[in-house]
Amino acid sequence: MTKKEILRYDMIAKGVALLKQQQEYTQITLVRKAAVLGHVFATASLTNILNKEKGREKPIGLSLLKTVSDGIAGIIRSELGMEYNEKQQAYVSLPHFQEIYIVPEKPIDAAKSRIPVLHPDGRLPIPEKTAFIEGAQKEVIEFGVRLRTFSEYFTSSSEKEYKAYIIKLLEKGVNVTCYLLDPESQQARMYFEDRIKVMPHEKDAIEETRKAVERLKTVIREFEERNYRGKFEVWKYQHIPYNLFLAVDPDTPGGKMLISHYIYGIRRAEAPVMEIEKEYQPELYKKYRESLLLYIKDAIRIDVARE
Repeated sequence: MTKKEILRYDMIAKGVALLKQQQEYTQITLVRKAAVLGHVFATASLTNILNKEKGREKPIGLSLLKTVSDGIAGIIRSELGMEYNEKQQAYVSLPHFQEIYIVPEKPIDAAKSRIPVLHPDGRLPIPEKTAFIEGAQKEVIEFGVRLRTFSEYFTSSSEKEYKAYIIKLLEKGVNVTCYLLDPESQQARMYFEDRIKVMPHEKDAIEETRKAVERLKTVIREFEERNYRGKFEVWKYQHIPYNLFLAVDPDTPGGKMLISHYIYGIRRAEAPVMEIEKEYQPELYKKYRESLLLYIKDAIRIDVARE
């Protein structure tokens, strides 16, 4: 066996043992988590490697050893803040490591790998929306036009229906950031003037946006007084809106988004919603993530403390 092979075997054997001891993970759990990090291998391959380490011979290629060891090491780095030290032949703690992230465990589904989920009827019901965000670990981004319906989730719906889910996220340190079209901007005037030509009921859209801002300011004040670990913020952007985004942990391996393109002449709530995941549609996800970043780049935060 070459030195490189010995190193990889050691990384895998000690890594699997460490994750079993610290996290109680099974082999299938490790395979699913590694796939989210981009290291895809079969449970049988991991079993064969561990059996070979115990002296049960079966040919294993260096390429596969590297894929498996990188996957195991990636989980350990993300969840335990440790990395393999070749000199010590052990996993050691990384100094000043603070960004712990629990890698999602998802079944490997080849049929799902290229096909986004489409919700043709439009805006998701509240239970489906809360189910989409409740597993967030770092950040939830709500990006829309007026955020009228979103703001009313906090004022017109019962707390347990939606608000309680946001509070739970804030309590565990997840940041919830909301973006709406600045009602005082030229872009808002242009956008709604054009919409009114075919949708007269939107003639009061700018005023409705202002009302949504006031409702959200009340929510900001309430959450600031409670001093949650996570932050709840509302920002105003000044661009023509083309679609809605609901992003969960967008910059992590388990990032996912709901996206709804606005269709001219159709109510925004009725525009089809597409669900994509960074793991399954990486290139498509990258395009939408870049678009969202450009939208929010110059946004202005609503600071209620200054009012």
